[in-house]
This record gives sequence, C-alpha cells and structure tokens, in this order.
Amino acid sequence: MSHYEAVRDSDGISPPGTPISEPDYPVSVIDTETLHEVLGTANRSAGPKSFVNTDMGVDSSVPRIDPKSRPPGLRWWRRLGYMGLSVLIAGTVCILISCSVLIFLWFGAARARVHQQRPQLWNSIIFREWSLSMVTICSATLRVALSFQTGVIAAAMAAIILETCDVRFCDTALISLHRSSSSGPSAILPSVIKQCRSNRLSSIACCLALFMTFAIALVSTFTSTILLSDFAIYKISGLNTTRNIPMAFDNTAQSRDFKGISFWHSPPLAHWRFARAETGEPISSNDVIDTGDIYRATIPFNESDDRASMEFYRGPAMVTNSRTACVGPTFKSLKIDYYSVSNLSSPELILRAEFQAYIDKIFDMKGDKYLPMTAECKLINDWDLGNLEWPLTMCRVIPQTSPYQKIYDFYPRLLVTSKDPLNKPLDMRDEDHDPLDDEKTYEEYLEDYLAPFAKLEAKKNGSWTKVVNGDGDEVFDATVCFTRQIPELMYNVTILGQAVFSESDYGERADEVLPRRSHQADDSYGLYRSTDVGDLHLYDYKNPTKYSAQEHEQGVRYDPYGFADVLDSIELGGWSLRLWGVGDHTPRLSRTWFIHPDHTTFFQEVLKRTNNPATALLELTYRIYQMYFYYWQPNYDIIEQANTVNTLAIQLPRRWTGLAIVLLIIFLQFITLALTVISFALYTESSILGEPWQAVSQVLSLETEELIQECSKGPSMSDRYVKEWAKVTGRNMGFYSLVQHREDQEAKIQKRQTRGK
Repeated sequence: MSHYEAVRDSDGISPPGTPISEPDYPVSVIDTETLHEVLGTANRSAGPKSFVNTDMGVDSSVPRIDPKSRPPGLRWWRRLGYMGLSVLIAGTVCILISCSVLIFLWFGAARARVHQQRPQLWNSIIFREWSLSMVTICSATLRVALSFQTGVIAAAMAAIILETCDVRFCDTALISLHRSSSSGPSAILPSVIKQCRSNRLSSIACCLALFMTFAIALVSTFTSTILLSDFAIYKISGLNTTRNIPMAFDNTAQSRDFKGISFWHSPPLAHWRFARAETGEPISSNDVIDTGDIYRATIPFNESDDRASMEFYRGPAMVTNSRTACVGPTFKSLKIDYYSVSNLSSPELILRAEFQAYIDKIFDMKGDKYLPMTAECKLINDWDLGNLEWPLTMCRVIPQTSPYQKIYDFYPRLLVTSKDPLNKPLDMRDEDHDPLDDEKTYEEYLEDYLAPFAKLEAKKNGSWTKVVNGDGDEVFDATVCFTRQIPELMYNVTILGQAVFSESDYGERADEVLPRRSHQADDSYGLYRSTDVGDLHLYDYKNPTKYSAQEHEQGVRYDPYGFADVLDSIELGGWSLRLWGVGDHTPRLSRTWFIHPDHTTFFQEVLKRTNNPATALLELTYRIYQMYFYYWQPNYDIIEQANTVNTLAIQLPRRWTGLAIVLLIIFLQFITLALTVISFALYTESSILGEPWQAVSQVLSLETEELIQECSKGPSMSDRYVKEWAKVTGRNMGFYSLVQHREDQEAKIQKRQTRGK
C-alpha cells in the first residue's frame, strides 16, 4: 500500500522561487511516490527547461516505494467511488419509485375515464387534490436523480475518453479534471465533438453517448411541464356519500291547501332525469294500445347539477308505474254542436258524447267489464294541412263508475283527432251584415255549417273508433287512454347509470330530448355502469319502506303529493294538443284552450316518432308529474337518507403522451448508464472517479512538464496561452491519452500518434 507523508524541506528541497521552509513546516501533501516520479523525470530531462532543479539533492532518508509492492488495480465498482456508486444506486431507486407513482396515477385515471373501479389509495390522492403536488414532487425527484446520474456518466465517459480515445493536448487537463468534478456532459462535449474527426469508432461512440446524456439532461429539466400537459379537468365518479333528502309530504293536505301554479299552462324548468325499468309485457291485442308496466323513479335532487352528475343511488325513492293503455270507445250517443263564447270571438265547436270502454283487459275487473263515461270537449276545426302535427284534442272524461278502486288507479282521457271535414273555421258574427249573403242569418249559417255532422256513425277500428257522417266521410277518430301516475310510495331502490354534461334546458327541441327520455334499455350494462350514456336504470324497486303503499279510505292508494288533483284539473272543454296552424283564421279563439306550447310540442314529437298515443300521453303526464314533484320538494317534511355517487370535476391525466415521453427519457437514461458503466469497467484501469488529486497528478508527465515550467514564471495560465504554446511547440499536431505502464504501474499522459491538424 502506498505510503503518504508530508514532504519537508530537508536541506533545501523546494520548488524554484519558493522560500525555504522551517524544518518542521509541511510544504506539500504529494505522495512521495509521485514526488520521486517527478524528480526522476526531472533528472532524466535535459536542458534548462526542466521544472525540477537537477542540482538539488534528495534526502536519502525519504523512503521510496517499490513499484512491485503496489496493490493490484482496484475493481471497477471501487473505481466508481463511494459517491458515484451511491448516486447510481440511490438515483435508480428514486427514479423507479417516482415512475411507479406516476404510472399508478395515470393507470387509475385511465380506469376512472371509463368508469371502472379504482384503487382506494388512488381515490384518496385524487379527491384530496394531491395529484398535481405528487406529479410535481415526482418530476423534481426525477430531475435531481437524473442530474446526479448524468454527472457520474459524464465523469465515467471522461475516463473512457482519456484512456481509450485520442485527445488533443489542450484538452487533456479539462478531461482529466472532469473525472473528479461530475459536473455534467456540457463542459467536455465541445472538446469531445472535436475528437470525432479522428474517425475512430471509440471516439464516435463516446461522442454519441455524451450527446445522448446531454440531451437527456436538457429534456429532463422540462419533466414537470411534460407531465402536467397530460392533465385536464375531467368528470369522474366521486366517492360514495350519505345525504339527507326530502322525499314527500307526511300529510297530503299540506299540498292541497295551495295548488300553486297551473302545471299544464306553465313551462317545465328542465327536462328532468329519471331512472327507468321496464317489467311485464304489454297487452298483445289489436283492440288495445298498451305500454306495459314502466316503473320510473324520480331523482329526488332539487339541484340540476346533482341530477345531471348522479351515477349511483341507493336508498328510498318514489317509484311510479307510468303504464298507459288506450282502447276504442263504444259510443252510445254523440253530437257536434257549437258554443258561442261572446260576440268578440268565433264560436267553439263542441263534441258531446256518451260512451263506454271495454276495460276487462286492462283492469282486474270482477264486475262489469265496461266503464260508462261522458265527455264534452272542443274540437279543432282550423289547421294547416301542410303541417304534420295531429289536430288532436285531449278531453276530460267523467266516469259514471269510478275505476280508481282497481289495481292500477287509472285516470281516463278521451283523445279526439279531427279529420278534413272539420277543417272549416267558423266565422265571427258581424252585426252589420250576414257573413255569406244577405238572405241568411248568422244562426242559419251555423245550422248549415253543422248540417254535414247531423248524422254520425261510429265504427270500431282496433284501438281507435272512427266516426263518419252520412256521406261516409271520416269526421274524427277517438280513443280512450288510461294513464296511471299515482306513485307506489317509497321503495328502497338502486339506480345506476352514467352522468350527463347537463340536463336539457327548457326550450331545447323535443326531438333532441326524447331519445334520452324514452330510451329503450338493451340490458347491455354492467354491474355498476350503464353502456347507455345518460340512461339511468332502476333496480330493486319493489323493496318497500316504512311508507309502504297505504289504501285510502275510499280505496284509492295514498297520494303523497295530491297529484290526482292535477290530473283532474283539465278544463271541462278539454285542451288542444296541437300547436301550429290552430286558430289562424279565428284569432280571437280562447287561448286557455291550449296547454303550454312546450308540452304540446313534446307530445307531438313523441306521437310523430312512435305513432302511439299511449306513449305520447305517458311522457306528457309524467312530465307534469315531475313538475309537481320538484315544485313542492323544498316543502317536503319526510326526510330520508340515501347513498349517492356523483361525478366531480377533477384535475387528472387524460392521456398517456407526456408520461410516455418521460418514461422514454428514463429508458434512454438507463441504457446510456448501463453502457457507460460496462465500458468503464472493461476499458479503463487507471481512473478513479471523484479523486481530484489523482486527476491532477496524472496530468504531470514528460509531455506537460515543459508547459508547467514555462507557466510557473507568469502570474497565470490561461487556456488561450496553452493553445498558443502548443501551436508553437508543435504539440497541437498529435493526440494524447492516459497510458499505464506495466513495469512500474505508473499512469501518465502520453502521445499516441501524430495525425494532421
């Protein structure tokens, strides 16, 4: 093992121009072995330029080290140095941990975007809004680890270049010292690029490796920016929460005391979402149009955002069977007449009828199979033939025998569709002269108008009844529809689906709303998510709560909202279910005959799409029911708890691009690191990384002693001076490398060969 001791000025051994030291004052900590090498070189040098005074003697008491007694070469991991080895190991561990965390975040985000289950730890990170902080920390860790490893790679590459490649004389000091500094590739890259001119494969390989290391170090500074570029605000399923929700009135009388707005004449605030489940087959008969049992649960959230973002609901809810069935009536008597409202408006055409409906297929009848009813309602007698809307009127029906005691609690409605013979507007009375000619009075004009409808005959045609006049012309069609909207009260339900961006606002076209409102489920949904975006599916809707179905004192099921009064609020004259082309020639027609245009448009759109009056009436009635529910919800006094999952707008990765770039950088870093360490182990033997004194001592050689002797005379030694000196002395014409001599184990800078400039 080499012995190190201070070199003392024993009888005058000191560098030129240096004051004589006191006997016990140390002047250098250079290895005596190195000193003897330098002195030996000086003794062998000729001429006055030797940097050591050859006339000075050497104290014989200074011990010399036999080169043969030196220890064998250190193993490669020892030559990496403790610091270098620690940087490689600790840096690799930090990089792998950071990459694992980033992949975990991106993988969870990918599952969240497709509504799959995520790890609980991922949920905790995301919903506590730690994701951006963790990405910032991981990117900082990657930058630091890559920076330290890049320094080790650059130092190892400097050793490889110095021992295996050709280096210009002016660059030997820089590259030698870089083995101990680990300052990164940028300092030696320009010098190494010049060496590529030597066209040696090793020089080109080292140049490419350093350039790759430099590029990795440069790109790694933007790691945080690259990773955060993948982030965006995305709506994902939130955590399961428990909420207190107003469900119904404990006493129906609270809603009966004040009826509020007229729901039929008011616009809907929104196209509310609801959960849907279809059970039971509709009646299969040519005489009946039946929707079958369609169970719907109203989403009991008063805020639109809560309804739009809901994906899971488990708890009590009001479940309604919206089944609607239509049958053709059997008329006992019918008459078309007119009704004069005032002299300022046209007379109204009125249908007065007595009829009965065969309801045995609809109700669980134990007595009579026919339900007798009467109706009196207005008829549409003015419309545009070019418009596709049906000229249809919904008439209020007065049953002579109540059907409410039966299982479905149906409410009957008579739908009448006017035909071409009725498309003749009635003129207003003119006090100055008669409307047609001077020979007829206004009353005679009205009698002539009604003459074609004096003899009417009804004919059953499936679920419709056609009424024709004496000439055989069809005057109108009629069908009796039974709607059921009294809720089954509260049931413990499970609702699953996917969130929508927002509920359809009032005024949105009905043809755009309808597909989301009456979508037919295809049962192709998983355990927790629906494949139909925005469609909510209803499960377990027959598990009663403590508010299970209660029978009313008259046999009617308990109506917690008083909604039956809303259904009965249709005016005696009925309502028009046609919007466009009505009243063009009779502008003074009473506008109370029309329900709100949005309801009419919605009804007509369903009718146009399905050609099914039962479905159209079901959708319209359920809309009115929703209006009533949400209007009164702030006043409900029955509060229940439910578990819900809503989507939340969260910052999370929306793509893999940025992470893929960072992982590619890490992969290239590991490849470069592995190749560099392997090359360092195989092709170097004299370099120890992180040892500055070794780097300095190995530059001292026969090739550099003249330069050091020359520069010691001046105040400084600049790189520019060295280049000029090398050019003057001709040393710029050759290439140098670190060579270790086998006989004395000495490593020194030595000229290998001479090439052109």
